[in-house]
Amino acid sequence: PYLTTQQGMQHPQVLHNEHVVDVDDPELGIMRQLGVLVRMDKTPGRIQGPAPRIGEHTSEILDSLGDRAEGRSYANVGEGLPNHPLSGFTLLDLSTVIAGPLATSLTYELGVRVIRIETLEGDTTRRNFDGLGANRTQAGAENISINLQTPEGKEIFRKLVAKADMLVHNMRPGAPERLGIGYDQVREVNPGIVYLYAGGYGDSGPHSHRPAMHPIGGAVIGGARNQMGESGLPSNKEHMNKEEINETARRLSRANETNPDPNSSMVISAGVLLGLYARERHGVPQYILSTMLGANAYANADDFFDYDTKPDRQVPDRDGHGTDALNRLYETQSGWAFLACRFEDEWQNLCEAIGRKDLIQDERFSTSEARLANDQDLSDELKRVFISRAAHDWETTLSSANIACVEAEGSGMF
Repeated sequence: PYLTTQQGMQHPQVLHNEHVVDVDDPELGIMRQLGVLVRMDKTPGRIQGPAPRIGEHTSEILDSLGDRAEGRSYANVGEGLPNHPLSGFTLLDLSTVIAGPLATSLTYELGVRVIRIETLEGDTTRRNFDGLGANRTQAGAENISINLQTPEGKEIFRKLVAKADMLVHNMRPGAPERLGIGYDQVREVNPGIVYLYAGGYGDSGPHSHRPAMHPIGGAVIGGARNQMGESGLPSNKEHMNKEEINETARRLSRANETNPDPNSSMVISAGVLLGLYARERHGVPQYILSTMLGANAYANADDFFDYDTKPDRQVPDRDGHGTDALNRLYETQSGWAFLACRFEDEWQNLCEAIGRKDLIQDERFSTSEARLANDQDLSDELKRVFISRAAHDWETTLSSANIACVEAEGSGMF
């Protein structure tokens, strides 16, 4: 089912993985919030307490720095450094499709030698769109096809893993062991390996046996429902004809299309580098678990928490243009521009930059609360402004006034 973020926090696998933890906040009481990014079996992370207040530790940190930076010379700081920070390290990538390969490609950009091990048929992304997707998700990798079910294939794998620093795979629990590439089996060959399982649901728990592809993260954690916005999902009792069902399915697919796999890639790459750091700094190689559910929870961090008086999450309008008048796409004389004007000083700058100082004095827009209460009126005012010039002109004008505005590639999500 397609869940909201708040419903996703209650999912049995999310709870099993401890992607949600309780923290006692001094102002809000019990706060249910994100757990750690990845699970590391030898150097586990932990949520150490509530979020600090803004500026709470500024003086303490500045005092701790003292005068250490004074008189320090940086003239020769780059001498003797490698061309890339992780040059000399090797990663074996046995993952498939998007999330894992894209993650290891990111480590390549830091200097890691990435060797991909694929089946004899090759990864499925090579067969889709003439392999265009693989050109990005596997960028920089060296590739070899091995039949891991044969003695010869297993021997080739053992020779490769003996010289590797890191290994990433995304097979379901039990499959690596059947192929002879499980964590304990790999450690017998290379005790110093940093081994990351890029799971969909996890390596244990009520849903860990299930396959997980791209749409799962957005469906379970709430990203798709949020991006679908005010159009939402129809009631189970609502009668719909074929055309209405097709349109709802199309919009839902669009809302869930762009993020879940790449979100997972970011966490996989961060997780394997945390493991490498622990090994290099503390001499502790280990097993690491990342999940698509946890990664997408972090991507929805603006709503993946709960407390007694928590306000509802803002959702985009029906056309997917944005959440409110100051955080949305606007049609311009040529193309579309996205405006993100979130703070009071930015609002003042915006009104001056667009030649509408009168809006500052308008009671409907005098405070942030008033602007939200009169959001449609403000949207209408800004639509008339933005349509007068081209998108690239607005990007240049507003960016120079320290207001976030960019020319957009499209006209909305749908």
